Amino acid sequence: MAFSSGSVWLAPRPYHEGERLRPFGCGYAALCTPWEVGNAFSAMLRRKRLSLEDALNGIAAYRRVPVRLVDVDLGAALGIAADHGLYAYDAYYIVRALTLSAPLMSLDRRLIEAAIRAGAQTMEV
Repeated sequence: MAFSSGSVWLAPRPYHEGERLRPFGCGYAALCTPWEVGNAFSAMLRRKRLSLEDALNGIAAYRRVPVRLVDVDLGAALGIAADHGLYAYDAYYIVRALTLSAPLMSLDRRLIEAAIRAGAQTMEV
């Protein structure tokens, strides 16, 4: 599975309907993921939605998730971004799902809809 600040995951193996992913299962993430996670915590700090201590605890929890950072085909991502009106960093996860033939999970409904239109498998969260 792959993780981003937008709660995006790719299952590490074929998904079977009704199956739940195990917490802290190993997965894949785009190389930009650590920066996205940091940016998400920074945004919550700026909006005073959490304390610095809570943000640092969140970063520590993120670091415990076993994730392998993988490169993304930027040309393919830009094509998907252009076709579906997405930012490139959202398209990275669709490209990884397509490349790995892995279902994409996200709390971002617009991203899931674009992934489906692009031909990627998705999984309800």
